[in-house]
Amino acid sequence: MRTIEDHAVGIGLSTLAAGPLMVLTSAFGGYYAQLPAAVPVERELLGSLVAAAAVAMFVGIPVALPINSIGTAAMLALGDRFAPLRSRAAWALSGGLLGMSGGWLLSAEPWLLFSLTTTSALCGWICLGTDAMDAPAAGR
Repeated sequence: MRTIEDHAVGIGLSTLAAGPLMVLTSAFGGYYAQLPAAVPVERELLGSLVAAAAVAMFVGIPVALPINSIGTAAMLALGDRFAPLRSRAAWALSGGLLGMSGGWLLSAEPWLLFSLTTTSALCGWICLGTDAMDAPAAGR
């Protein structure tokens, strides 16, 4: 049986990546919402985006760590009982669905809903850590 400790690296990487991913996908979603109009991109804006992503790495830790830990524990328990949920795609899909559900419950703007869904899906994918879940569970 796999434990959450086996996925500590994935949880850590996902937790560190959550803030910067949220900042970057929010920017992409905001720019996409302006299309088909021309979207000016200035160097100063890119610099501030990188700075915001760096700050978000640390600000996002207290938000992302419990979510990533609970999600990993849930996916480990479900994966031990239902083999298709051990795949990286299932982890990404479940993360995306949970992010989208949270955004929908908060009546988020479309750009924020995109950001929540994309960030959550990528964090779910990263939380798996290694391809160890693709192997059959021990004793099953």
